[in-house]
Amino acid sequence: MELRFEQETKEIWRECFRREDSILVELEGVVPDVNEDVGRVASVQCSVMLKSKELKGQTLVVGGEAEAVVLYITENADGVASVRLNREFEQEIALGDGVSAEEAQAVLRVARSEGRILNPRKLAVSVQLVCTSRGYRKESMTLSLMPDGDAAPLLLGRAETARAQVVTAVTEKSFAITESFLFPEGRATPEQILCRDVRFRLGEQNRIGTRLIVKGTMELELCYMAEGLDYPLHQSFSAPLSQILELGTEGAACCTLNCVPTAVYLDLIDSISGDKALETEVHALLQAACRSEVELRYLSDAYSNAMPLSCRYRELAAETAGQMESSAWSASELIAVGDDCADVLAVLSALGGDRETPRADLDILYRSKNGDIAAARRQLALKGERPPADAQLLSAAITRSNLIPEGEGLQCEIQADYIWQRSGSRVLRILESAELDEEHPFDLSSLPAVTLVRVEGESLWELARSYHSSTDAVTALNDAEEREGKMLLIPRA
Repeated sequence: MELRFEQETKEIWRECFRREDSILVELEGVVPDVNEDVGRVASVQCSVMLKSKELKGQTLVVGGEAEAVVLYITENADGVASVRLNREFEQEIALGDGVSAEEAQAVLRVARSEGRILNPRKLAVSVQLVCTSRGYRKESMTLSLMPDGDAAPLLLGRAETARAQVVTAVTEKSFAITESFLFPEGRATPEQILCRDVRFRLGEQNRIGTRLIVKGTMELELCYMAEGLDYPLHQSFSAPLSQILELGTEGAACCTLNCVPTAVYLDLIDSISGDKALETEVHALLQAACRSEVELRYLSDAYSNAMPLSCRYRELAAETAGQMESSAWSASELIAVGDDCADVLAVLSALGGDRETPRADLDILYRSKNGDIAAARRQLALKGERPPADAQLLSAAITRSNLIPEGEGLQCEIQADYIWQRSGSRVLRILESAELDEEHPFDLSSLPAVTLVRVEGESLWELARSYHSSTDAVTALNDAEEREGKMLLIPRA
């Protein structure tokens, strides 16, 4: 006899894949005719922009553009010049058999880069990218409850309740930020933009009805050449960010947010006052996956005291997640550069390592005591509040770097912020269907009316099932105090 269970259905988004893939992009370029020959590579600054993403069956196709700016010391060591290299790429990511998704989110970041001198007029750069992608599909989450009708008296079921967070909204929005930034007074007039790094710091999240209001800042790190100088200068700019996302559902408990640049346009212009200004236009994609907390009531097990019961189960992953949080990391260290270091000209920094051993990679441009420009790369181990083991790292950025000459070395102060979100899951074992064997009913007459049993780790449910009883009957006949190691009377059904 096939039993029909009562069912409760919830419409949710299920995360069907989460993965990281490595993408290698090779770039080559020649030195502009107006530049001097390459003497030594001082720094390689790389950035990546997400141009497209598309689901094609069981394949995610990600398109982007990698940019590398090679800062090099000229052959006679009397200045710094640059070569800009660009290349568009497309990567197919096979999701595997049986994986189907309706929505996908992707974030590209630079993991490492390496510059090579092919000849004094030609350079090559290898850029290792990491694509973090997540896929979602809409599905019905069905939970089984006790059946009604004639079979109900023959069945004893164990109902459980669990709280979980399910993805109820997956959305994204393209937007643009246009700003004009003035350079600080008293500095040399900018002439040429060398490299830039755009990142987004997402802070406040407010949920009003079906809308998610996201606030934060766009941060722009700029390296440029200035009038009358033979070395680059560094400048930071920021602009407020505020966007509204329509979720289509209410009650979101927490959201996973990513914001990635898709295009960056920078131009040096003359301001009204006659000073140089930076005209900025940044296009970006804001991605959100929002979770709501729900209470799940389900039937986890069942048995019958009248006849054998054959049960079929399925597993359901119940997710947990928290708000986005930040961890502060820093390093303070006296580092050696060279005995003849006279002055620090520029410091270009990037984060490296992994979550267990994070570090800051510093490319230091300095002038020696004899007037030559030199470069050194140093790595500093970062220390700070380590995210929990179940946390996902969403983004990381250096927020402050300061190097001060001290004796024969440099006193270095580095600060960085890591944005992470705690997540996890628990597996629920749900009774999906059951069948009573009516042809072989139990003969309980040979069993004692009451059995005396010592409890040794079994639950009341397990004891009642083993001795053809019920938890209510066992509880009614025994003391309600702690039962482990004690004797229980178990009445026959």
